[in-house]
Amino acid sequence: MKHTLRDSAIISAGVLLLSLSLLGLTACKTKADPGHVVSAAIDSVRSFDIDEMTENWGEAFENLTPDDRISRKICSGINYDIVSVTETSDSAVVRVRISNTDMTSVSTDLMAELCPVLSDDAFRPADRRLTSAELSKLADKSLGELLCREGNPRRTAEADVFLTRCGGEWVIDGGNSGAVQAMLGGIGSLACLRTDLSSQLETLRGSLYTDLCMY
Repeated sequence: MKHTLRDSAIISAGVLLLSLSLLGLTACKTKADPGHVVSAAIDSVRSFDIDEMTENWGEAFENLTPDDRISRKICSGINYDIVSVTETSDSAVVRVRISNTDMTSVSTDLMAELCPVLSDDAFRPADRRLTSAELSKLADKSLGELLCREGNPRRTAEADVFLTRCGGEWVIDGGNSGAVQAMLGGIGSLACLRTDLSSQLETLRGSLYTDLCMY
């Protein structure tokens, strides 16, 4: 049977359309896979994609700025593995093993490092003591250095991420606090990190000043 140029063109077009259809099916399957959705959501935190982080994980990542080097450094330390995926028609649970720098350990070391500074500050006249803004700036500097040191202990935890199927696509539900804490090395929110540290430092400074006044 003799094939004309027109026949060859029709066959080529048919093959191309079939290939595109198969690619489309593969893409839809990947996009709809809950494990893939969770991986992409964690990757958005690791790469510090603020819009995606907020959309996927909610208020734990609100009020961040691209130039926040400390938050970016914390997020970049995430490692993870998908442990299992349990899926029904309209819901799914993805268990993830996540590790990051142990922020409890780092915070403890920060307090120990700044304690002598605060102790010296307590001996100064009231008008020469560190202001809250200066103390926060000093804490940020020390925290950044601690996060960059070699050999920081890491915290590993497993957490379940819950998803719901919406319009044929998997969407992460709200309230995945276990996964957020695992990603952030044991803290519940990047937005509250500085506030919590500042509060602890002010409490420590007040305690040191009280002890000084007793002697």
